[in-house]
Formats: sequence, C-alpha cells, structure tokens
Amino acid sequence: MGANKSSLKTRKLLEEISARTNYSVEQLRSWLKEIPSKGVTAFQFEAAYCTCFNKGYESGITDYIFRAFDTDKDGLIDMRDFFLSLYIISRGTEEERLELAFRLYDTNQDGEVSYQELLHILTVSRHLAKACMCLLF
Repeated sequence: MGANKSSLKTRKLLEEISARTNYSVEQLRSWLKEIPSKGVTAFQFEAAYCTCFNKGYESGITDYIFRAFDTDKDGLIDMRDFFLSLYIISRGTEEERLELAFRLYDTNQDGEVSYQELLHILTVSRHLAKACMCLLF
C-alpha cells in the first residue's frame, strides 16, 4: 500500500512538472533514475559539480548554484527543484531565466544585488568560463 501511495505521489508530481515544462512524463521518469529519491544535498551537488568541472573549479560557485536551484529552501535539490530549474535554463521565458539569474547573483538572499555581489559572481563566472574552455580543448 505504501509503495502505491508513493508511486501515485511521484506520478502526480511528474505530471505537474510535465505540465509546467513541456517535458513528457516518460522523459522525466527516465531522468529521475539519476536523482537520489530524497534529493541532492549541497555536499553531493558540490562533489558532482567538481567531477564535471575538475579543471579550473572555482570554490564557492556551487553554493550559489545550489541556493538558486533549491527553490523551496529545504537544503535539498529534489526532483521538483531540479526539473523546474532545468526547464527554466533550457526552455524558460526570459522573465523566468532572469529570476533564476537574480537568485544566483543575490548571494546573501536579501532581495537586492549589491555591487560586491555582482563583482564576485562575475569573477567566479569568468573562472568558470575558463574551466569550460579547458574541458573543450
């Protein structure tokens, strides 16, 4: 009985995400296999990120990205947070992408982006761009 309830809850969540993102339930279900059932912690996210960007990894960027993706602020990037953020990055409206960028730049989460926050994130982004170029060549 518990498995059916969990399965129904997952199905409803996938249907909600599908309706909001235009990804099919089948696509979401296949991607879901890659995400731990309870979500990804900041530590797990950083470890995965470091694996992907092992050349030129800039310390601290993962905290900002994690906070931007953890939309419900529960300390986990669960499948809902992950898929909605993925959607915003890949298919979101300009306004949705700007909101995500704002959450990324507003590092102290006070609702404003200070000059220091902007300068810091641009510096980190520059290092990240260099890391991506290292991976390509």
